[in-house]
Amino acid sequence: MLDVHGVKATFFIPGVVADDYPEVVKEIARRGHEIGFHGYFHEESTETTYEQEHATMERCEKLFLEHGYIYSSNWRNQDGPFLHSIDGKEVPLVELPKDSIFDDTAYDFYTDSAPERYELKSPGEMYEIWKDEFDSLAKEGRMINFVLHPQFMGRVSRVDMLSDLIGYMIANGAWIDTNKAVAERVLRSRGFDVGEEKNMQRR
Repeated sequence: MLDVHGVKATFFIPGVVADDYPEVVKEIARRGHEIGFHGYFHEESTETTYEQEHATMERCEKLFLEHGYIYSSNWRNQDGPFLHSIDGKEVPLVELPKDSIFDDTAYDFYTDSAPERYELKSPGEMYEIWKDEFDSLAKEGRMINFVLHPQFMGRVSRVDMLSDLIGYMIANGAWIDTNKAVAERVLRSRGFDVGEEKNMQRR
């Protein structure tokens, strides 16, 4: 479906999935899509404090820069890209925030922990919600960062819906690309030279 629209996407793949399905991961890369790091076991921690998480993120920012990463997509505190800061100074590490309204688990998932939530939206309902969001954000030139999971969006009816949505967005001027391409665009707009080298210099 992405090939039909000429769209490239970012696939965040846990290491254990890549170990179990190496040929699928190779095919994703062969088609020109970006492979993003998504942990190994898709670990989740629900018992850390805000202070512990903040300290961890500061360590991660430095490690990302050291190893040549140019973006992260973990935060939900803004509705557009921004640069991370270390010791009050902007660094060439772009945050591409996500939002639950663009996460398919908000429509096709249930939780059995408090507060319990049981949801299942039809593809048509999802399309109308996302179309309305796109129309509103497009007026302001804003970003949408969809978070889609194969066990939900991978169903045929939802793939068809997503194809219709992508077609609609492209017809209405959307630029759809990988997270890396978006991050590079942000970095250039903020005066950083973007190249293959690990350390980017600000112009």
